[in-house]
This record gives sequence, structure tokens and C-alpha cells, in this order.
Amino acid sequence: MAVPADFAQGALIALSAANQISLLGGTNTTISGNSTIALVRTAVEALAITAGTAPDALRMCSLGIQLGLNAGVWSSTHGDTTLSGFASDAQADCLPS
Repeated sequence: MAVPADFAQGALIALSAANQISLLGGTNTTISGNSTIALVRTAVEALAITAGTAPDALRMCSLGIQLGLNAGVWSSTHGDTTLSGFASDAQADCLPS
């Protein structure tokens, strides 16, 4: 279900953030082990800094997830168990209604 037009930009940012989690070193456990968006954000910000990542990148990804929550892409208790499911929720909300 697409989000209202006023929140479309937030949905796109959320999709980008969901796709960045794996690039930043996150795994399915980052999603399945954290049942709320607040816990997912905390897990993303706690990922180890590796080559190609930085604390700012982790923070920006976390903020993108928050924008997804604000836009209605995810509920506060998302229910996803994989990175692909998490991203799929965001992608579905980016489609035109």
C-alpha cells in the first residue's frame, strides 16, 4: 500500500536505508532480533565500523529508518524477519497508488 503523497519522499529514503543495512554490515539478525523500529535503529547504530563505513553512515541509515516509521512504511513493531522483507515493505510503499 502506497503512503500518502506527502510522505512519498520519506518512503524512498526508508527504502534506501533498508538497502544500506547490509552494506553497512548488518544481517538478517539485525532485523529479526529486534522487533521494534527503535531496536533496529539501535542495532544499526551499533554495527562495527568497517572499511567503507563510518559512524555518520550508520547514523544516516538509522535516521532513514526513522523517516520510514514517520511516513508509515513500517509500524513501530515491524514484524519482519529478514533484510529483504524489511526492504520489501519499504518498496511496496514507494509504488504509486
